[in-house]
Amino acid sequence: MLVYCADGHIRNCYPIISNIIADYEEQALITGIKSGRQCPMCQVQPNQRQNISVISAPRTHEQMQAQIEKQGREAIERTDPEWVHATENFAWSHHYVNIYESMSVDVLHQLHKGIVMDLINWVVELINRTPNPTRPRNLTERKRSTIPGATLLDDRFRSVPQYTGLKHFKDFSHVRQWTGNQQKAILRVFLPVITPLLLRSRPDALAYARAVADFVTMAQYSTYDEETVRYMKHALSIIDMTKGVFHEQRVKDAQGDAHFNYPKFHVISHYPDFI
Repeated sequence: MLVYCADGHIRNCYPIISNIIADYEEQALITGIKSGRQCPMCQVQPNQRQNISVISAPRTHEQMQAQIEKQGREAIERTDPEWVHATENFAWSHHYVNIYESMSVDVLHQLHKGIVMDLINWVVELINRTPNPTRPRNLTERKRSTIPGATLLDDRFRSVPQYTGLKHFKDFSHVRQWTGNQQKAILRVFLPVITPLLLRSRPDALAYARAVADFVTMAQYSTYDEETVRYMKHALSIIDMTKGVFHEQRVKDAQGDAHFNYPKFHVISHYPDFI
């Protein structure tokens, strides 16, 4: 396609495929990767997806075609970490399109329903396991030191002052089906609620929570510059450095190992590149 440019010259314009908005399973199907083990955008090893500060080489049409050809030539087993489905992709014939760069990020499912809800669940469990750091001064406080984490958080959420535009969570622990609006709203008050409970006993968990709040907030900006993207990368590095505090709260795999090698955690490493 020919277009007129601002300088008055006529130049070729690459054909464009819009970003494909789909969940992880659909992206795995479109790109031909191994679901649950690989990233549709980069060549990260399955056991390295938790290292979100390290950016792996991007997937390309040529790399995927070479991998499929190698699998057929060397009879590589499906258990190999680099194994992919030997299917021809519809986008390979579009010479100016990289289908693996066309996978879109999903703020609602990857951030709000992903790392934010993980954070909330992990904090509740962590508070359940952590003694109340406040020194009891009376009978009421002595009783509070034995209250389960969710109930203690309920009390903290109720103490947040009413304010226009700020959602008030009266029964935090009783919410069973979170809506997207609720998940967006809770992040605005979550840090003030948990800070008194974790500041002295688990400052590393508080640092993780703050980095998640910073990252998710910046991921929803309408405009960006180099400084904003640098702030996002800094938040990613803090998340990466402090995630180990929630190692005990992670779901264990079949071998009994708790890890962060899951798609919704790894994908946040790609947000700065998408911007």
